Amino acid sequence: MQEQRLLINNKKVKAYYEPITTEIKEAKPTRIYWRHNTYYVQDIIECWVIQNRWWSREERRDYMLVETDGATMEIYHSNGGWTIARLAD
Repeated sequence: MQEQRLLINNKKVKAYYEPITTEIKEAKPTRIYWRHNTYYVQDIIECWVIQNRWWSREERRDYMLVETDGATMEIYHSNGGWTIARLAD
């Protein structure tokens, strides 16, 4: 049986869900600081919003798929902070 993996841009994806620090310019991340490394955002590939049960005020997450100088990252902003959800390297 062939192993199935989630791929982004033909790269293997790993889930992290860890807090990150970002530099923002014009409402877009320009740098991401994570695990003592600095990643420079080169392109925002896609943006989307996830908010379930809006009537009960559940968390809203503003997601971005970004290409950096070292990896492709799925990040999101929620409740005033940024999180790295997944990374493809």
